[in-house]
Amino acid sequence: NFLKKNGNQDKDFFDNCTQTIIRQVNNIENLVSEFSNFARMPESKPKQINLYDLIKAQINAQKIGNKNIEFEFISKKKNILIECDYNQISRLFMNVLKNSIESIPLRRKIILIEIENKNKFVMVNIEDNGDGFPEGREKLFEPYITNKTNGTGLGLAICKKIIEDHNGEISLLDSSSLGGAKVSIKLFKNIG
Repeated sequence: NFLKKNGNQDKDFFDNCTQTIIRQVNNIENLVSEFSNFARMPESKPKQINLYDLIKAQINAQKIGNKNIEFEFISKKKNILIECDYNQISRLFMNVLKNSIESIPLRRKIILIEIENKNKFVMVNIEDNGDGFPEGREKLFEPYITNKTNGTGLGLAICKKIIEDHNGEISLLDSSSLGGAKVSIKLFKNIG
């Protein structure tokens, strides 16, 4: 009756409302899933892995759906053994790379990943030519704080939890070479 009375204009309005509801339900599902992962992070199962191979696999996974992005991966060594939980560290780099991809507006997108292999630890720097971090960037580590329209605000909170479980460090910086954001991750080769 409502649609008959007001014609196509109201049908468009009704369709828009329906699409908005569907989008919001999807956002809530994502939020619940992320919260569930954050609230009960699986117990860490450390073993020795090659960090170079792990990061390379994450970059290759992101390349599949992001043909418009130029990824540059720099590492002097290809055999960098560290003790860590493979799944958690994979999740860490997946989240950081996704954040970089989503922060770059429609222009030539560049993401630079560099591994610096030190004696007792490894530094991984991920830089992009996006918009950079907002003021008060440290708040982005808090649950439900996000700078993205459809973000859950749990990605960086999960990253920080993973880093803390591995006795490492994560910093949100500015990229001097690309002008956007820089995430610096410090992982010790042995957790203990």
